Amino acid sequence: MNIKVHGAFFAICFLTDTLLGILFPVDTSFLTLVFIPQMTLAGLILSVNDMNLTNHLLLAMGLGLWIDFTRYGFEFATTFAFLLTVLVVHIWSKHMSESIYERVILVVIGIFVNEWILYFFLTLTGTIRLDMVEWLSRREFLTILGNVPLIVACIYLNDFKEGQFSKQDRVKRAKEKVRWMNVNS
Repeated sequence: MNIKVHGAFFAICFLTDTLLGILFPVDTSFLTLVFIPQMTLAGLILSVNDMNLTNHLLLAMGLGLWIDFTRYGFEFATTFAFLLTVLVVHIWSKHMSESIYERVILVVIGIFVNEWILYFFLTLTGTIRLDMVEWLSRREFLTILGNVPLIVACIYLNDFKEGQFSKQDRVKRAKEKVRWMNVNS
């Protein structure tokens, strides 16, 4: 896998999240509806088929730490939520196909699982004191609904990334002396 293409993909996702986070600031008192852009998490979920579990967990840990240090600072809550979400999605994605609808559902459920893990972690540590209904109505609802267009954009960006990988693979195979298409077993 090409690190540059993966890095560019996650950089675009993270920058989109950052810009949307500036446009829609988070009300930490949870008195109003809160929208949390999750395009980085969507990209992480969509890359589940590209990597083995160890690399995927390391990437989730790195992205979670980066988000914890640069944005919210929930004492590694995002890192913990990303790691558990990747484990759940990795197990569940084995039973899904590659249609756009199933990928949207996979990412929406991944964001839902991430938000619930984050809620339970923040409640357990005493960082927030909201009941589940308030969390669902003030944060979860708008976060999931607002991320659907971002998920679709992330799917198309991921498909573009996969196209770049296959293009690089075709160029690499064209330069080889033995062409794989002409070899009969």
